[in-house]
Amino acid sequence: MSTNYKNREKETIQKRKIRAATTIGLWGGIFWGFVGWLVYILNLSSIGPHLVSHFFLGRGMTWVWLEVIIGILIITVFSIAVSILYVYVLVKIKSPYVGIGYGLVLWAIVFYLINPILHVTPSIKGLGQNTTITTICLYILFGLFIGYSLVVEFNRIQDEGSNPST
Repeated sequence: MSTNYKNREKETIQKRKIRAATTIGLWGGIFWGFVGWLVYILNLSSIGPHLVSHFFLGRGMTWVWLEVIIGILIITVFSIAVSILYVYVLVKIKSPYVGIGYGLVLWAIVFYLINPILHVTPSIKGLGQNTTITTICLYILFGLFIGYSLVVEFNRIQDEGSNPST
């Protein structure tokens, strides 16, 4: 009976971790999507979240604001997936440098692997120095946000699980 209780408790903690990763990924995608849009509007980058929607919807839309919203929604879905991946791969390493590295790896995957396949933005050489530096910084901050938020949340969940009286 004690083993059954521990298994249920482990399942509950795992479900809470996935729920936390989903929530953090959701809000991270929305927040950093809007930050990406703001950076684009301020001309700090030549690419914005609306470009993500071009792959799915084509480039012929006349409502730019709808492209932005759809792009941010797509980014949010990918952000949730990236957060859940972080849970399974890196969450046990409790260092902010892991989140920074995760952001850099995500940037490299998007711009060196995914972009050449989807052709959403110009190649790295065609982006320009401002756009490259700005997007690297955004991805670093995104990775740091995901990593730090998940580690803090999981420590809280672990503390609650080890001290059920609170």
